[in-house]
Amino acid sequence: MEERNYKYRAFISYSHKDGGWANWLHKKLETYRIPRELVGKATESGKIPSKLFPVFRDRDELSSSSDLGGEIEKALRESESLVVICSPNSAQSKYVNEEVRSFKVLGREKRMFCLIVDGEPNADESNSNQPECFGEAVKWKVGEDGKLNDERAEPIAADAREGKDGKADALLKVIAGILGVGLDELKQRELQRRQRRLVLFCAFSFLLVLILSGLTGWALKERTEAVRARDAEKVVSEFVEGIFTSVNPRDLEGIDDRDKDLMKLVLGKGASKVAELVDQPMVEARIRNILSETYSSLAIYEEAKIHLKRSLELHEEKYSPKSSEVGLIYGNLGLLNLRMGLYIEALRCQKKSLEILSENLGVDHSLVATSHNNLGGIYNQMGRYMEASKEYKKSLLKRRRILSPFHPSIARTINNLGVSHMKMGRFKKALDYFNDSFEIKKKNWGDRHPEVATTLANIGGVYAELGEFEKATEHLEHVFLLRSELLGDEHPETGKSLVSLGVILTKRGKGKSASVKLSKALAILEKTLGENHAEVALCRLKLGLANKDYDLINDGIKKVMEILGEDHPDVLIARLRRCELKRVEGELEDTLSELYEIETKAVEILGEGNIQLARIRREIAHVFKAQTKWSEALNLYNTILPVFESEMGVDQKDTIELKYLIAKINEGI
Repeated sequence: MEERNYKYRAFISYSHKDGGWANWLHKKLETYRIPRELVGKATESGKIPSKLFPVFRDRDELSSSSDLGGEIEKALRESESLVVICSPNSAQSKYVNEEVRSFKVLGREKRMFCLIVDGEPNADESNSNQPECFGEAVKWKVGEDGKLNDERAEPIAADAREGKDGKADALLKVIAGILGVGLDELKQRELQRRQRRLVLFCAFSFLLVLILSGLTGWALKERTEAVRARDAEKVVSEFVEGIFTSVNPRDLEGIDDRDKDLMKLVLGKGASKVAELVDQPMVEARIRNILSETYSSLAIYEEAKIHLKRSLELHEEKYSPKSSEVGLIYGNLGLLNLRMGLYIEALRCQKKSLEILSENLGVDHSLVATSHNNLGGIYNQMGRYMEASKEYKKSLLKRRRILSPFHPSIARTINNLGVSHMKMGRFKKALDYFNDSFEIKKKNWGDRHPEVATTLANIGGVYAELGEFEKATEHLEHVFLLRSELLGDEHPETGKSLVSLGVILTKRGKGKSASVKLSKALAILEKTLGENHAEVALCRLKLGLANKDYDLINDGIKKVMEILGEDHPDVLIARLRRCELKRVEGELEDTLSELYEIETKAVEILGEGNIQLARIRREIAHVFKAQTKWSEALNLYNTILPVFESEMGVDQKDTIELKYLIAKINEGI
């Protein structure tokens, strides 16, 4: 290979439909820490650098011109390697094929690496039912004339799909290729690095056990309780805080599930010693708070709750039951119960927290603003969207008075206001809130943070509601990869991302693909949240809808009703989806009767002018149409059309479909 200095370590070629994968790969390559033992080693590709930075990634597809843009062509010349994200999307992209062909013309075909994310390589030859993932420029060599010839290429490929290499090994394959080292050597270096980190954690945790074991005896030697409490807290709390925050999943990238299981075990052994701090109640309380936060970040909610409740008992004994300290713990208990799906208990705790904090700190204190925000979150989960919106607005008003305009707390509340508006069917307003929140969050945390992922997921959710499935899929795939990377493959938030993707696939008529994602999501949510959580029941229901399995649908609806109540908006929407299936299968009379019942409840809960109510009435009109009751259908279509135009947009596909149906019925009449 020609020895020269390149501007870019790699050029990522991809279809914009695979933007989530491109974002993931770009960040992984640029932030990859090359093992120090390899840096400077001479290879056929030259000396190994200390980092793979920068990596070129064009954000958008090129123009319709047949030639590559000047900037892109220049970037290809100045790139040491080419990484092609291979999928049915990229196989059909003329721009990806042109980038690959142009790179081969430069004589650097051996520096091209494929990352398979979907489809099947050489599917046309293997009689596979999967679509082809290699484009023509990937499959064939380039002749002296710069055109593809009939000589088969043998691209170096890594397969990121489940059941193949998987994401982690596929990434290492690509990196090994770029660096010019053997995969086994790189994996061995990675294993050594992970082992060092794990040993360090275990050493810290073992030290923690020793400190907690000896703390009581040491403290008893002190002369006064005041000195004992002060010194113990100083030594222990600072040390423990540092150790426990180190097990945050966001800080454990590269550590697999077996490592995390071991860490949980070690963490549990350290936590078991906390009960011995009988003479240090406030030290014990502080440590239990930290433990609760750590267990919660690992989605081990039952353990988190045990420690938080004990901290509450200790604070109530030490201080007044109406103290600010107690109020804060009640607020944390409210949030924890919310994550566990225990909404009534969450509401009780959060209301008590708001009452105590308002009394002690005044109504304009930042902690009171936080309490209003958290109360809004509980109302939102309970389907009480108007009450949620009121609490969020109270919080935002207070926060804007006392915080800077770009404070993260303001971003959170704006995001939450977007959620309540989305649930109420006010999609345009919701999207405005989400975009505002995203910009503030990005200023504070950059692109790779769970908070940023949350708002991006909500933006994707709005696009899905508006029927813009490509935009929705692009956002949600990116969020899934981000959550998988930051939180782990088995975190409930990662599972929720799979649910969202599964729902979109169902709406697009891709039931089998939807079923795969929803089945995986269900396994994650059942493991982390338990059988009796609303998210689990809703996921099971959505899996039934994807498979058109009425037993699963009916069981799902029954379970959701048990958890959320029969009047919850999510229950009404679930019943609406069942009615849609039954109508398609010709069960008109029974379907109409249920739809009338759903409509009555929706009017009470959501009010007139709501898009969800309009969708219920649209389905009633569809039944009338199927019964050839043209006048009844036409009247309903005309009634709901203004709602669709206002909330969905005049050019949105559902709105256009309504106008078409109205026109066709008028023609027939």
